[in-house]
Amino acid sequence: MPDFTQYACPVCGQKFHASDDVVVCPQCGAPHHRTCWKEEGRCHFQSAHGTPSQWKPLPDKEDDNAVVCGNCGTVNSDGRTCCQKCGHELYPAVEEDGEDPPLTPPSPFPTLFSQPSPPLEDQVGGIKTADLNTFVGKKSASYVGKFWAMEKQHTRLSWNWVAAIAPLTFLAYRKMYRWFWLYLALTLLLLSPALTVIVLSYAQLASPEAYSAFQQTGLLPVVELPLWLNILYSMVSPALFLIRMLLACFGNSLYRDQVFRRIRQAQEKNADPLIYRYILAKKGGVSVLSVIALYLGIIAGLVLFCLLLAFFIPL
Repeated sequence: MPDFTQYACPVCGQKFHASDDVVVCPQCGAPHHRTCWKEEGRCHFQSAHGTPSQWKPLPDKEDDNAVVCGNCGTVNSDGRTCCQKCGHELYPAVEEDGEDPPLTPPSPFPTLFSQPSPPLEDQVGGIKTADLNTFVGKKSASYVGKFWAMEKQHTRLSWNWVAAIAPLTFLAYRKMYRWFWLYLALTLLLLSPALTVIVLSYAQLASPEAYSAFQQTGLLPVVELPLWLNILYSMVSPALFLIRMLLACFGNSLYRDQVFRRIRQAQEKNADPLIYRYILAKKGGVSVLSVIALYLGIIAGLVLFCLLLAFFIPL
């Protein structure tokens, strides 16, 4: 862990001790007590980010151009372009003319364990961050930070691990029902060749001829399928992987569009602040029931498919 004992917390003014729980600002690297950071809700020097008065670490005694990592707080020697501990790209050292290094916006593809930077403004896309936090609900700091990063970088790319691992769960949990049904329909369409292969294979293996051949040779007969069906079947997995990766790359952007649209609709219809705040919490947030219904539906669908298979093609 980096040594912050030479610094004092900018919020409470107390010097850091080796045993203190310290967090650093991902933009300028300023250390804070974790409790002080949570109390203030942002970097104490946020208003100075990108200005000549931006917080800067004390230079190392052996290296006047030492650079502190804005991601983990490690002090790196002059000449390094990436942090020696976490690999984060370092801000260039301050030149002799006294100009501060430019701020690098957060990457749209953060590492698995990194946290998105909080917005530096009170609004994102013309909507107050407080309204965004109310609407998003759980993990609001993470998502609002991603919204801000996309806006600053003018991009729709933003990685979402949940969408990559469990796309339907992500869409149902975040109440993105239109995209949920579209993704489900596309998935079933892409799975249709695989389901056709299962049905035809089961029909051939359940036939009396296949049973007689198995009694004589002890081997199951080779299933014969049309060439075009084999080609389509071989394309199922790549196609499913492709749409999953597309949702992982653009899921945050789609969610941002939905959040912004519904918040603006609530603003137009509700002048009363209390009603407006209630509508944000009601229309937004997450839905655990939708996720439960999703998995119950998957189980019911599999059971129904097996029953229909057994009914129409009895052994």
